[in-house]
Amino acid sequence: MKIGAAQFASEGRDVDANVRIHLDWIRRGHGEKLDLLVMPEMSLTGHYGTDDLLHAAMTCSDPRLIRLAEEARDMVVVVGFIEEGRGFIVDLLDEGDTDERWQDLSGSTRETGIATGQ
Repeated sequence: MKIGAAQFASEGRDVDANVRIHLDWIRRGHGEKLDLLVMPEMSLTGHYGTDDLLHAAMTCSDPRLIRLAEEARDMVVVVGFIEEGRGFIVDLLDEGDTDERWQDLSGSTRETGIATGQ
């Protein structure tokens, strides 16, 4: 098994730019005949503060993730993003945070890594 690790800084607040960066790394991985390519933590969404968290969250069925999976083909690619969903319990806020926006969320988020490929 041939494994590669990508090292790059995500573009802040620009998921589409990060998708383009991922596609470039996936193409490079194919060129190196990798079986597994691991991207940095939160590589698609970047590290957001709690004010931007909901803007950055995406579902696992997001077309951008599907595009990455299609490009990966038979190479396994691990990417990091903030997953949007219901019923996830995560400690995202400092203790004692009383921001009402977070108290009334109908959904919640978690940091997620997705492995693509077969």
